[in-house]
Amino acid sequence: MTITRSKCIGLIAVTAVLLLLPLIFSGDYYIMNMLVACIVWAAVAESWNLMIGYAYVFSFGQVAFFVTGEYCSGMLCKYFGLNPWLGILAGGVGAMIIALILVAPCLRIRGVYVSIVTYSFATVLSVLIRYFGTPNYQYSTYGTYGLAGLPPLYFGNFTLDRYNPTAWYFIALALSGFFIFIIYKIINSRIGLAFVSLRDSLSFATSIGVNEFKYKVLAFAITSFIAGAMGGFYSSYLSIITPSTLELEMFIVVFLMMQLGGNRFLGSTIGAFFMTILNELLRPTGTWRLVCLGILIIICATYMPNGIIGLLEKITKWVVKKLGRKDNIEPS
Repeated sequence: MTITRSKCIGLIAVTAVLLLLPLIFSGDYYIMNMLVACIVWAAVAESWNLMIGYAYVFSFGQVAFFVTGEYCSGMLCKYFGLNPWLGILAGGVGAMIIALILVAPCLRIRGVYVSIVTYSFATVLSVLIRYFGTPNYQYSTYGTYGLAGLPPLYFGNFTLDRYNPTAWYFIALALSGFFIFIIYKIINSRIGLAFVSLRDSLSFATSIGVNEFKYKVLAFAITSFIAGAMGGFYSSYLSIITPSTLELEMFIVVFLMMQLGGNRFLGSTIGAFFMTILNELLRPTGTWRLVCLGILIIICATYMPNGIIGLLEKITKWVVKKLGRKDNIEPS
């Protein structure tokens, strides 16, 4: 994927806006907290897009890998005094180890069966978190009550204040930007070419020597590490983690982030901002929120198969076509 001049200008403009947002909303804790969530989920959604859109592995375990990273990081920092910065790394490694264990059954199956296996892991993880949630356990997860009191990030003697999310915002932006850049480099590397070849023609790709086993393992390892590391960061930011993230609602929200992205690079980032804000706006609707999200899935699948970017491209082409026709009409 080459970056044209217009794309480069657009990328610079978006980066400038993201850097200016804290200056505009620095005094509003609610909005800044939502922006941090947008940036965190952008990296998770992009990693999921790499898994499904490019590697064509229908894994539905991305949210579970995120939560695995949260608990790996949170429990190591709380119970063993691990530095929260190392906790981010531990979250990524922990999620990657679980993902590589899941690869074993996924190597023998394809398509919807991979989705079932990986989504089942999310269900099992939720049960385990609740099972080990009683205070009787030495290293309790505290179940639905949530594992609280997690240490924040710090630099020497300076500890980041959770009630002033500006510094957290820039760290999240740097971390998420780094991972998205890695995803971009992967897409435009031999690994990305192998992913696309296996996606477009599995039989032809394997016949010319592309190792399906190797690249399926790579897809699981890379995407789970990114999701787990972002989970580790988010647990330190929130100071509390609960298994509620594994519920159906959050899965649908993250799925819509990717769906709105239209399986395109940076499309899922746009989807993450849109869905995080929309989900927050729908919060007062209570249980009707799931109904709204379900309707949005139907609309996306029916009318927006290529996501927001695809819809914008259609609108642009339609406008250009209409303007072109108008210019071609000669005055009488």
